Amino acid sequence: MADLGRLAICLALVCAAFAVAASIAGARWRRADLVRSGEHAAYACWGLVALATGLLLQALEELCAAENRRRWPLAGWLPPAPLS
Repeated sequence: MADLGRLAICLALVCAAFAVAASIAGARWRRADLVRSGEHAAYACWGLVALATGLLLQALEELCAAENRRRWPLAGWLPPAPLS
């Protein structure tokens, strides 16, 4: 999961660079299609960052669960704490 999150972040960086370049070029040459393309690339960048956030949070959760199982192997076998 962490590798997919990293890939999504790298793609978001490339997408953001394209969004900036296309928007600047479209504004300079007065081409609405380039500006629109830059806007759509910014939306795609937002989606990639959201995807990467979800993937990296899931990888962190799996890492924490694995660490807890390693440190406390019998924790799942303990009876629930009594209510007082």
